[in-house]
Amino acid sequence: TFFSTYLANRLLEAGRSVAVLDCDAGQPAIGPPGTMGFAVLRQPVVFLQDISPRQLYFTGTYSPGTSFLEFGAGLARLFAGARSAAETVIVNTPGWVQGDGGRLLSRSEIDILSPDMLVLMQRADELRYMERLFPPDNCERLPAAELAAVRSQAERKSSRERLEAEYFKDARRVEFPFSAVATDRCYFLSGTKISRKQANKTIGAHTILWAERLGSREGMLAISTRPLHYEDIRALGTAFDASRVKVTLAGDETHVEVALNDGQNNVLALGIIRRINYRAGSFDIFTPLPAAMIKRVKVVQFGFIRVAPDGREEGSIEPGYF
Repeated sequence: TFFSTYLANRLLEAGRSVAVLDCDAGQPAIGPPGTMGFAVLRQPVVFLQDISPRQLYFTGTYSPGTSFLEFGAGLARLFAGARSAAETVIVNTPGWVQGDGGRLLSRSEIDILSPDMLVLMQRADELRYMERLFPPDNCERLPAAELAAVRSQAERKSSRERLEAEYFKDARRVEFPFSAVATDRCYFLSGTKISRKQANKTIGAHTILWAERLGSREGMLAISTRPLHYEDIRALGTAFDASRVKVTLAGDETHVEVALNDGQNNVLALGIIRRINYRAGSFDIFTPLPAAMIKRVKVVQFGFIRVAPDGREEGSIEPGYF
């Protein structure tokens, strides 16, 4: 990040228009944790955090290892935006470069970006494999700074929690009716609603708060106040001609981090789900989004991490759970 800032300042001084694209969703210099983003420099800066992001992309996780598809899609989308905003784009990539996943990630970054110049900042020969994948004249090798400490997982977590707390410090509760938004990266609200009364009658109980029919091969979704017995699941499948019944527990949505996006799925702000009111049909979300922008929210994009309003990490959720 320091090198990206230094290089951007030098290029700016040389009269070039410069954008910096930060791909480290776990320790971001641009935007909150769980996002990648780019910013355009108008004047020299000491810290990239001092620049307002031009565009963000919500990965929904802190590591590309758990969000390869989201990372690749976000990188491509942000790079297209950065190229249209500046003549020079500096991409600050994640530090995960070794092992099966690290090598695949590095190779994918090159394929997506087709960079003019590759700067390898490495300890010992950890990036030797990258040197062989790129023309020597377009590859610069630099030793990692001796003062650049490798932070432990606990230190990285503490840093993320501090950044999350800072981002949500002025947040407030906002309600978004189901009728006003679509959902993304989840099954919930993506199908055809099934009568709650009819679903509960099928199992002879009053535990189902929401039900909907999904795609023909996806079956149905039932959100219940308790785990459903096998007999209940089989009865629902038979009654609603569903080959699969996906059951989610009400309340499990609490503190799931989401992105609040506009109609083009551009991130307006992040939010934390306080609860979903299935009976009233609305999301109760904690967000710093300005009041003037609330009506621009058209998509609630689910992430895969839980974060308390004070920034504390509360674990992750499996993709597809909702």
